[in-house]
Formats: sequence, structure tokens, C-alpha cells
Amino acid sequence: MTHEFTLSQIATDHAPALLNREAVLNRAMKTVGYEFTLPDSMLVAQAPKGNGASCDRILLKELERAGMERMLGLCSACLPMHSLDSLGLALLQQQLPTGLVVELDIATCRASQQIFVEQAESLKDRGIRFAIGFDGHIEPGDVDIYQHAEWIVLDLTQPAEISLSPKVNQILQVCPHLQPFVKNVVLQEEFTELLNKSPFSRPIQLFHGPFVVSRVAASEDRPLQGDRLRVMELLNKLKQESDNGKLADALRRDPVVLFKLLRYANSPVTGLRTKVETAEQALMVIGRDKLYNWLTVLLYVSGESDGLEYALLNDSLVRGRLLELLGADKLGKQHANALFLTGMFSLLDVLFHKPLPKILSLLTLPDEIKQALIESSGPYYTFLQIAYACESGTPQELEEVAEANGILANDINVRHVEALVWAQQVEQEG
Repeated sequence: MTHEFTLSQIATDHAPALLNREAVLNRAMKTVGYEFTLPDSMLVAQAPKGNGASCDRILLKELERAGMERMLGLCSACLPMHSLDSLGLALLQQQLPTGLVVELDIATCRASQQIFVEQAESLKDRGIRFAIGFDGHIEPGDVDIYQHAEWIVLDLTQPAEISLSPKVNQILQVCPHLQPFVKNVVLQEEFTELLNKSPFSRPIQLFHGPFVVSRVAASEDRPLQGDRLRVMELLNKLKQESDNGKLADALRRDPVVLFKLLRYANSPVTGLRTKVETAEQALMVIGRDKLYNWLTVLLYVSGESDGLEYALLNDSLVRGRLLELLGADKLGKQHANALFLTGMFSLLDVLFHKPLPKILSLLTLPDEIKQALIESSGPYYTFLQIAYACESGTPQELEEVAEANGILANDINVRHVEALVWAQQVEQEG
């Protein structure tokens, strides 16, 4: 029997919960979805041991209020669930656009296998897909459970004998449709090893974890790549050169950069009604500030690539857009461009493998951006803190920062989802 719960039946006595996300990447390092969770503090407060259903309901409620359905069709939304009862919630019973993935532990499914199979068959008809977490064991009936999933989830926070167990191959052998999804990869070296030398009988297809933004040893002497250096020179010219003709000449001297710039400028996400075909038109129609913003995108996709640039670009776009939306609401629209750049530049040290102050010294930037990124202070820093929190959990102090600045958790969640949608549109159209 399918049990359906409406949102009005979900407990509303919990404090507003900020959503955390983790980007889900494919083998080409493209962001194909996001896993959403509640902060650890909320999980502890709302889910006494053995009672995860309340957390599932809060997560689904916050996602619905934030407008998660806008993402679906552009990318996937992966939702870890703690209870099979949660599969009856109204949000999951709707006919949703493609892209909703429910994650469950194998132990949860074993406890009520028949209920899981019935629910899975029903929800798959509504376009919902399943990812099942492996726990290091294979018990009678497990294969029937994995047959209803598209991914087998290996969590590196578990011991290696569980997360990378060769027993996974026994399941993959009898479930040829199943794809490995490795979560919580911490180091870039760890990712490279898993990408190139899968411990399983088939390549790992999906990854997530902090390895994308992990900072390797920075080098003061590491040279800047020529393509990216030319983009930085163009960025400075936009700030320093008053003559549009000279700026257009500088853009034309780098046809590859100009081609990429015009492609981004003409994507639907910019909202332009007139097609931009020349450097002069770009300066006239887009304006210097927006042109500067699009050039910052090219910093990530110019030069030699090892693939991680695409993942960094997505994180930077989300940060930039989130800062722009939240900060402009509080500080005024005149700060929008600078807030966007604060987010976009916050990962340049990871991109260049150089100290951030060294990189920012090469650019002509407002003091407020440097204060936020280097000194952890100034009017933009609060919004940068919030962006960080959406990626890595929300300590109580940060919730207090948001409240002190009059920013509600629901507003952050709504803007967060808006930023995710926008970043996906930019990457797909560009």
C-alpha cells in the first residue's frame, strides 16, 4: 500500500533549515546534479536515534519551498532518505520532471524489502530514480533491491573494506545496469586514482566530495598560463582603458577569447534581445561591467585543462550568483557586479595553484572584494560566509550571522536554488 503524506502533515515546529549541497560530477568533471542534505546540527536535533523520517520530511519541505522543481530537467537532485515511509510524501508522489534521485541505504531497504520494491516500482513510473548505498555485505534478497536502482553508492567516509570492497563486483556482475557512485572524495589525488584505476569491474561514473575545491600546495613561482594571463590583461584593460575602440582592438587580437565571450554573451541566460556579433557590439550592448563578468568565466575555461576546471567553474558561478542575489537584496543593486566577482574570484587560488593574494594583486579590483577574500572582512564577507556554508554545513555561529543581518533561512534556500539553476543554464548554453 502507498501511504501519501501532504506537506501540511509535516511537523512545522522545527527551526528553519539551511540546505547544504554537494555537486555530483561525471567522469568528464561536468556537474550533473547536486546532493542536498540538512546541516549536521539539524540532523542531531530532529532525528533521535532510529527516527530519520522527520529529517526526510524537513528536507523535502525545505526543497519544495525553495523551488527545487526548477532544477529538474537541467540536472539531478539527489536526496538521501532515512526511512521508507518518506517515499509516501506528497512531493515524491507528483509527476515531476526527470532528475529526482532518491538515495537509500541497503539496510533500510532490507528491513522492509517488499515495501521498498512496491514503492520503487510506483515512483519509477513518476520519473524518480534510486541510488542504494553499499554496506560491505551481500545478503539474500540484496540483488532484488539493487535491480531497482541505477547507482550503487560507495561512501569513502566508511572504512576502505566497506567503501571499496571487492564484493561490489559480485553485485555489478548480476546487475549490469548498475553504475558506481563514489561519495565524499576528499583529495584530488584520491579522485585521480579512482578515476583512472577503478577498484571495481567497471569505471566509476559519478563522484562527489570536497576534492574539487581542496587546495594543493600553492607555489609563488608557478607561471601563469598564457591564455589565462591574456584574459587577466583584458580584465584590467576594461577597468583602466576609457577608449572603447582600443578595448575592441584588444579583444579582436585574441579571436579564441572573443569567440568564447560572444558565445556566452549570446546565450539565452543573458536575456539579450539583440545578437552580439562583434567586439564593439559587445561593449555597447552588454556594457563593461557585464563584459567583465563574462571574462571572469573565461578564466576557468581558457588554457590547458585537466577537467577539474569545469567543476571549479560551476562552484564559482554558483557562489557568484548567490552572492549577487543575496547581497543585492540587502546592500542594493549597485553592489551586484562586485558581489558576483567576489564569488567568482574566491576559487582562483585553487584554479591557479597560487596564493590568492598573489593572484588578486594582478587584477584591478574594488577594496570590498579584496577585504572579503583576503581579510575575511568588509560588507561582502557575510554573503561569502553563507555561500561557504551552503557547501559544507552550517555551524550555529553562521546561522547567527545570517539572522543578525536579517537574512532568513528560507530566503537563502530560494536564492541558493536560483543560483544553481542559473549556473546550469550558463554552462549548458555557453
